[in-house]
Amino acid sequence: MNTVSKENKKFYKYLSLLFIISIITHRLPHDSYSIIQYIIRPIYFNSGYLHLAGLVPLILIIISFRGLFQLERYKYRNKIGILLIYFIIITPVTNSILDTTITSYYWLRNNGLKTMDIKEEEFSIFAIDNSMYLNIELELIDYGRSKNEFAVRVFPPKSLQKYTGIEYYELEENYQTFGNKITIKKQIKLELQNNKTFDQIMESKYYWEDVKYELYNSEDSVQLIHHGI
Repeated sequence: MNTVSKENKKFYKYLSLLFIISIITHRLPHDSYSIIQYIIRPIYFNSGYLHLAGLVPLILIIISFRGLFQLERYKYRNKIGILLIYFIIITPVTNSILDTTITSYYWLRNNGLKTMDIKEEEFSIFAIDNSMYLNIELELIDYGRSKNEFAVRVFPPKSLQKYTGIEYYELEENYQTFGNKITIKKQIKLELQNNKTFDQIMESKYYWEDVKYELYNSEDSVQLIHHGI
């Protein structure tokens, strides 16, 4: 009886560890980072960067499955089949449960602009006929039950602010949602200081840095962060 009890404890321990992995690697609300990405930040080099955030979950997954495969109930099972079930079925289902939990929380709270989040985002710079433009494509999703009306401020990467002298760009239009998605597309002409060039902007690696979007109205505001890497 004690042997069975110990085996069950180990089983639930390793299963819980796999669930914790899903939680710490799941994207945070109003942010493109997960918990583990905030704990273990990228390491930057002159010509590149190194992501180590994925290493910890990988080690934990290896520890979990090594422990599970040593249990009596899995000793003679198809190990590859179990791994495939985890990655193809269990992981997507767990992520779906986490998404549903977050969505339900927003829907129940229904607390203004904080029910909104980024679905897709693109922030880029391009040049046409010696003029430079900022291209913004922002797909927002509203998890709330009531209409949201808001304006948008775009806070570009810090390195780009040094070239333009502009802290943020105010989009001219006002937008509204009603528990739905909305896509915002905007092109803004860039005015650079001190005769800076397109090549200099690209050399600054602005695309490694964070872009912040502030949605606001007279009663509420929320800041959405998209990390460059």
